[in-house]
Amino acid sequence: MKLKYYDFADSIDVDAFEEAIEFDVLSQHNGEDIGKCPDLWGLHSHGDQTGKFAINREKKVWHCFVCEGGNLLTLAMAWLDDADEYVATEWLYQFAKGDSRPDADFVADLKNLLDRYEAKGAERLPYFNERVLDKFIAGQTTAEFEAWRRERGISLETAVWHSLGYSDNQKKPAPMKGGEKIDDDYFGPCIIIPHFWAGRLVGWQHRWLNFGVDTPIWLGKYTNTGDFPKGETLYNYDLAIKAEEPVIVVESVPTVLFLETLGIPAISTFGAEVRPGQFKWLCHFRDLIAAPDNDKAGRKFTDQILSNRVEGKVRIIPPLPGAKSDLGDLAKVAHPLNAVLERISSATYPEISEV
Repeated sequence: MKLKYYDFADSIDVDAFEEAIEFDVLSQHNGEDIGKCPDLWGLHSHGDQTGKFAINREKKVWHCFVCEGGNLLTLAMAWLDDADEYVATEWLYQFAKGDSRPDADFVADLKNLLDRYEAKGAERLPYFNERVLDKFIAGQTTAEFEAWRRERGISLETAVWHSLGYSDNQKKPAPMKGGEKIDDDYFGPCIIIPHFWAGRLVGWQHRWLNFGVDTPIWLGKYTNTGDFPKGETLYNYDLAIKAEEPVIVVESVPTVLFLETLGIPAISTFGAEVRPGQFKWLCHFRDLIAAPDNDKAGRKFTDQILSNRVEGKVRIIPPLPGAKSDLGDLAKVAHPLNAVLERISSATYPEISEV
């Protein structure tokens, strides 16, 4: 079983961590250690001269007036030269303190921790200064970006609204095994898809181009920034929750952008796996229509949504013909809007017993 950051985050020795990242504490206020920002993202024009950076000792989060903030995992990933989530987690584990509490105290503390888990999880969502996207947004003028968005039926207006970007030589660190990288790091072209939650940039996805042609076998078609909160959030939720018409829930983020181009509100679960933290947000929609992919994962996607919704609150669009097809494939037909509306009109309320 892989080591998970949240399993030991509360036991991290902040003093030892700060020493490791060479952070000098200039002052303390309200439980926060304050000092100069290490500027790992290069957002300070002339470096931090005054001390705009702070680490909250109890919450185990950091924030900067320029770089924004996140948890200690995102900070460790940046400090380790864009290391992946698993490498940074292993590195952070060295700062976790042992637990010497009596059993009764442990049980009491565990109960208290569970009571606060949801709120603390929200506090620890990573968030970034939107300026980090500038270098990617500049790629909207490239031929590669233009070809990709046209193929997916995404208008330039929608691309700009959602701050899509492009990188022609993005780095993806190779995975580690036994303390060593299994391969050279990969550098290649990708589409950058930012994810905003409650008005904040909480990360972005890389949709790698030329996937499967010259990419290593360990590289997924989609990868994410560190500690990407896909298990607790939905793509495009902030905009779709305001819609008065039915909202389409799909697996793929580009399919959301295609539907938005057509004026149809949509959200994505970042894949076929619908996670427990996403269900509470799905239940906020008055009229939800699920559009699964035509494959085994798509059937699981449908089953999970139905089994966690009140009967009669979600309709299902029959999958498009063709293996692995999804609603986004209608971007390639002559009249995409008519085709999508026809599919939506075929959505029905299945019986729960069918799940």
